[in-house]
Amino acid sequence: MSYLNQIQHSLDYVEGHRTEPLTVEDLASQIGFSPYHYSENGQNVRDIPKFWEEYLRLEKGKHLHSQPNVVSDAEYGICFDMSMETNSFNYYIGVEVSDFSGLDPQFQTTEIPAATYAVFTTPPTERSKLSDQIQSTWAYIYNEWFPNSAYEFAQGCADFELYDERCLRDTGCVMEIWIPIG
Repeated sequence: MSYLNQIQHSLDYVEGHRTEPLTVEDLASQIGFSPYHYSENGQNVRDIPKFWEEYLRLEKGKHLHSQPNVVSDAEYGICFDMSMETNSFNYYIGVEVSDFSGLDPQFQTTEIPAATYAVFTTPPTERSKLSDQIQSTWAYIYNEWFPNSAYEFAQGCADFELYDERCLRDTGCVMEIWIPIG
């Protein structure tokens, strides 16, 4: 189903169920989108890459990785606190630590809930095109994989992007998207 057809199907679903309570999850499941797709009118598709660009440009990772107890050089893009009422969520860039002691108090700490995850690796590409591959992989997950699988997004869990040494290559650059499933 093409993107425009999916949107039309979503609108048709709303029209056919006007007298029933609808949730973002209802709409998303009808066309194979993540509930996040509806967040802030899809603004996240534009804002998250800009957030990463600023993070990299200002070299914020140096301070993040200088914290005690950092486990590896990997970084995570994590979606938390999805609100169905406001169709918004929080997106964080973080690292894994062995414990939270001694961290700069400006950093927020959290633990990712245990879940079963489907893991998707982006197609290898040049580093300059990684953002496009990430968006394409997200689209594949929600437009093709979920509708054709027996799985659903596990509500109340965090999905995240894993950026490790493989995304630092000039060519053959990849990263992973971890989706909680149920």
